Amino acid sequence: MGITSIYLASKFEDVFPLHSKVVSQKIAHGAITPQQLKEKERDFLEVFNFEIDFVTPYDFYQTYYDKLEK
Repeated sequence: MGITSIYLASKFEDVFPLHSKVVSQKIAHGAITPQQLKEKERDFLEVFNFEIDFVTPYDFYQTYYDKLEK
């Protein structure tokens, strides 16, 4: 679950997301194959109905702080 979360976060936030092969070899140290990672990614996304753009308290803070600062 943790490795899959890192993989998804990289796709969501990074300009150049991590490749599944890199995640498998370098981060998971071979404990999971790229194919298994993709399958777990699909399972993860299905659980959240493909809605992974969550709003956090920090998002509100950042929005209103920027407006108050101006």
